[in-house]
Amino acid sequence: MVYDKSFFGSNNDGISVGFSKRYEKINRLLAEKKFKDVDEQLKILVETNTRNLTEQAISAWLHAIYYYQTSQWHEYGHQVAVANILRDYLPTKMAITTAQNLLTWQMYINEYTGALNTLDSLRSIKNANISDDIYLKMRTPILSTIKDNTEIEISKELKKNNIWVYPVTRSELAISVTRGSIEVAQLRCNNGVQSLSIAAQFTVSVPSHYLQCNLLIKGDVNSIIKVQESGVIH
Repeated sequence: MVYDKSFFGSNNDGISVGFSKRYEKINRLLAEKKFKDVDEQLKILVETNTRNLTEQAISAWLHAIYYYQTSQWHEYGHQVAVANILRDYLPTKMAITTAQNLLTWQMYINEYTGALNTLDSLRSIKNANISDDIYLKMRTPILSTIKDNTEIEISKELKKNNIWVYPVTRSELAISVTRGSIEVAQLRCNNGVQSLSIAAQFTVSVPSHYLQCNLLIKGDVNSIIKVQESGVIH
C-alpha cells in the first residue's frame, strides 16, 4: 500500500492515497452539508481506508466535525476525545484545534478535571508553543469554576465499548444508574485501585491519600449513569 507521509505535514506513519482521496471527498460533502452522503462515506472510510494510527486520528477528526454539524453530541464528545488521544498523529494545527474543542466540550458537560488534563495535553503538543502565561490564563478560569461549583453533576450514556472513565474533581461521589445496569465500578488512582460495591445508587468517598483518580464504570450499552460530586477538591 502506498502512503503519503507529507499530505498533512505530520510526523507519523502517513496516510494511503485511498484515504487521502476519501478524506477530500468527505470534506467537500461536509462543506456542501450533504450529511447523508457524509455518513455513508465515513462508514466506507472506516471499513476500507482506515488502517494505521494516523488514519485513525484523522478519521476521528472527521467524525467529530460531522457529529458537531449534525448535533449528535454524545458521538461528538466521544470522537473529539479519541482524536485528542491520538493527537501525536495529527498535524500541529489539527491537534491544537482538537484539544481546544475537547476542552470546551468538557467544560460544557462539567468534566472539569478532564478539562485540566486536556489543557496539559494541549501544552504538550509539539510546536504548539503554549507559553507559561497563556497556559496560566487558560488554567485559572477552570480552577475558578471548580472552586465555585461545590456540587457537580454529570450524566453519561454508555456507548461503544460500554466503558466510561470519568476524572474525579471532588472527594464525595454519589452514583446513580438511571437506565440499564452496570457490572464494574472502580476508583482508579495513580497510587491505588478500589473496586466498588454496585447498586442502583451508591456512594464513594475518595481517600485523601489517593492521587489523580478516575471513576471507571462498565455496563450495558445505552445505560445512563449520573454522578454527583461534592466535598473537598480532590
